[in-house]
Amino acid sequence: SSSLDQIAEDRVMTEESELFAAEPGGASAAYTNVRAADHQPLIDAKAHCEELWADFKPLADRQFLDRFPFEFHQRWFEMYTAAALKRAGFEVHSADAGPDIQTSIDGRRVWIECVCATGGEPGRPDSVPERVVTKLGDPPVVTRVPHEKVVLRLRNSLREKADKYTTYLKNGVVKPDDLLVVSLNVHAIPHAWPDMEDFMMRSLYGVGNIVIRMSRDTGEVLGTDREHVASISKASGAEVGVLPFIDGSMGHITGVLGSRADAANRPARLGDDFDFFPNLTADQPWPGGIIKLGEEWIFEEADGEWTGKQASYLRDNPDSEK
Repeated sequence: SSSLDQIAEDRVMTEESELFAAEPGGASAAYTNVRAADHQPLIDAKAHCEELWADFKPLADRQFLDRFPFEFHQRWFEMYTAAALKRAGFEVHSADAGPDIQTSIDGRRVWIECVCATGGEPGRPDSVPERVVTKLGDPPVVTRVPHEKVVLRLRNSLREKADKYTTYLKNGVVKPDDLLVVSLNVHAIPHAWPDMEDFMMRSLYGVGNIVIRMSRDTGEVLGTDREHVASISKASGAEVGVLPFIDGSMGHITGVLGSRADAANRPARLGDDFDFFPNLTADQPWPGGIIKLGEEWIFEEADGEWTGKQASYLRDNPDSEK
């Protein structure tokens, strides 16, 4: 509490902006670096945060500014998600009690809980190891991408927010016919952001590794497919299901809005990094094509099988599907 008191005092004593007024002990390295902003990428990141704050300030809870130095990426992502929706024409609301963001579409309430997944505590068995980065001129290093560890981290974040929504439903904060969305940022998980789509598919729909079919006689490649995976094991031996958007285990969650951006690495148009993944067994199915930012997966069921295609709402290709 003393640190928070010091933040409040610093904010009164300085002419710095509200977001970066204080420099408390224990602040995140990202906050400290952006606040100092001693070269162009960080100067741009700081200006970007200020622009987001102009949109988000009326929505911020009472603890937002106090927590911002310590939870820079998470709090930035709340601002980013809200501002992206607001600039896309949605009316956005927030309150101290309840999910982070509320909007409405065709008269239906849509709630959004924001979460930034991490690689976990370093050194723990299920944590994701940092990527090996070599210096310019050094020989390349080949490493194995720890797919299952990344999936476990994503499932951990999704379960955290699914449980929170369960509490909100029990307390009547959200209603059974509302659309409940988790906005999940993967940037802080090593290895995850370049392949966010693949890791989401592994975490939500049980999509596994690529399988190549070959002719025993000629060696000819006959085709490729993906493994079907129902669960993966933690280091403790506990099984974690990776089919929550197929097996009905998270029916109250309508979908996941994935993002790979951070304050210094984001698209020119807010939200163009978004990728929406609908829950195929949701109690309240997602009506596709309503948040036209980034990309969105659309699935159709026929003969007991789901077929998916990706709709693109990117600025330079607003109506295409691939």
